[in-house]
Amino acid sequence: MRGRMSFTFNNNATDIVSLQFSADLAVMLGFDLDKTYVISARRKFKAQKPMHLCATINNVFMYCNLLEHVIIGNTKTPLLRIFNKKPM
Repeated sequence: MRGRMSFTFNNNATDIVSLQFSADLAVMLGFDLDKTYVISARRKFKAQKPMHLCATINNVFMYCNLLEHVIIGNTKTPLLRIFNKKPM
């Protein structure tokens, strides 16, 4: 399953109980719509479908309200990660 997005809850994630993607983000990253990923014995989750980034999107900015704000340009924001689309 090459080219599939995955995420892992680390062992220190005791305050996080679940993660749910918005519908658009779930489709873009290949995860199921309306599914909540819950910490249990299983901590690693892999998308069932390949990522689907449309041709007009070059970068995806993922935000998380659990993070400290970082400076991006002239703004402070809770940016988790930037995904760059590889050229075809």
